[in-house]
Amino acid sequence: GRITFRVRGQADADFRSPRIGLCVLYGAGSLAGVEFEATAADGKPARGRFAELVSPAHLAGGFRSLRYKTADGVEASCGLAKTLFTMEDQRNFGDSSYKAFSAMPHKRNVARGDKGEQTLTLRVTAAAPPGPPAGPIAVRIGGAIEGAKVPALPAPQASTGKPDLMGFLRINQKRKEYADAAGIAFPYNPAAHMPDDDTFMENRAAVADQVRTVRSFAPKAKVRIDPITIDSPYPRPGPDGRNGALFAAAWAAGLVRHLAAAGADEAIFKLGDGPAEVVRRRMAGLAGKPVLSAEVTGGRPAPVEALAVRDGGTVVVWLSNSTDEPRAVVVEGLAEAGSVAVWRLNAETVGLEKNPEKPAPLQAGRLPLTLAPFEVCRVTATR
Repeated sequence: GRITFRVRGQADADFRSPRIGLCVLYGAGSLAGVEFEATAADGKPARGRFAELVSPAHLAGGFRSLRYKTADGVEASCGLAKTLFTMEDQRNFGDSSYKAFSAMPHKRNVARGDKGEQTLTLRVTAAAPPGPPAGPIAVRIGGAIEGAKVPALPAPQASTGKPDLMGFLRINQKRKEYADAAGIAFPYNPAAHMPDDDTFMENRAAVADQVRTVRSFAPKAKVRIDPITIDSPYPRPGPDGRNGALFAAAWAAGLVRHLAAAGADEAIFKLGDGPAEVVRRRMAGLAGKPVLSAEVTGGRPAPVEALAVRDGGTVVVWLSNSTDEPRAVVVEGLAEAGSVAVWRLNAETVGLEKNPEKPAPLQAGRLPLTLAPFEVCRVTATR
C-alpha cells in the first residue's frame, strides 16, 4: 500500500528553468466533488474539495501532504519531504486531472554542478481492491438525458498558426466579462502535457467539464469548440502522425459523446482528411438530436465510448474502441427494434469506397460485437 519515489540530480551544464520538481496527477473523473485535507508546512490541516466545475484558481497551496477518501472506500495520501505542493485544475489546459506540482529550491539560472533531490510517498488503502472485469463490456441504452444533444459538426476550414492551449483558461479567468455573451468559442487540444495514446483518450472528459463551466457563468451563450486538434505546439512541431490513422477516428467519435453529454452547440474538428473525417461526416447528420443514456460497464476507465441518439423511430448507437486491443461488447436495450444494422470502420474497411451497413441479428434483445483496435462502429436499430 505504499510507494516511495526518490529522485536525485546534478546539472551537467548551466541552464535556465522556472521550475524543477515532481508532479502528482489526480483524476478528475473519479475525484470531482470529493473533499480532501491538505497539511501545511507547519503541520496545520486545511480542508478543501476537488472542484466539480473547472476552477480558474489554485485549489490548494503551500502544502506538504494531501489525503482523501472516496465514496467507494479508497483512502489515499501523498506527501513530499522538504518541499511543498501547490495544486491547480489542469482541465483549464484540456487535461482531465488536478495537478499537485512542486519546486525544488533553486534559482532560475541553474549552474553546472548544482544538485537537488526530492522524496515523495504515496499510500493507498482500499476495503476491497477491485479485480479485473469479467466478461464483455456492457453498453446499456436507456432514456433521454436532459439537456444533452449532438452538436453541429460542420466541415473544417483551413487555418494557420499554432494550436492554442490557453484559450479556455483566458475565458475562465474573466467570467464576469462573458456573463451576457451570446456566443463563446474556445479551442480544445489534449496535448498540453503528455502525447501518449492513453492520455489523449482519457483527456476527452475535460472538454465536457469546460462546456459545463462556461454554461455556469454564461447561460445564454451558444458554445462552440473551435478548433479541435491533436497537434501539439511543443515539443513536437507539425501535424501529429495519428491524424490520418484510426486512432483519430476513435478519439473524435468519443469526444463527440462528451460534447453531446455537456450540450455543446457546435464543434469544429481539424484532424485531416482521413478516417476521422469519415466519422465526422456520418455523425454530422445527427446534429441537434436528443441523446439517450448509454451506460458502459466493464473497465475503469471505460475502454469503449458509447453515444446513443434518438432519431425519430430509430436509435443510433456509436461505439468506439479507445484501445489498441480487441474489445468484446454487448449492447443491451434494443429489444424493441425490428431490425438492426451495423456499419464498421476498422483496419479492414478503412479506405473502401463502398462500406455498407450489414444486418445484425439480436440475441434475446442483446447485440454482441467485437471491436477491433481503435474501431468505430455505428449500430442502427429501427422499430
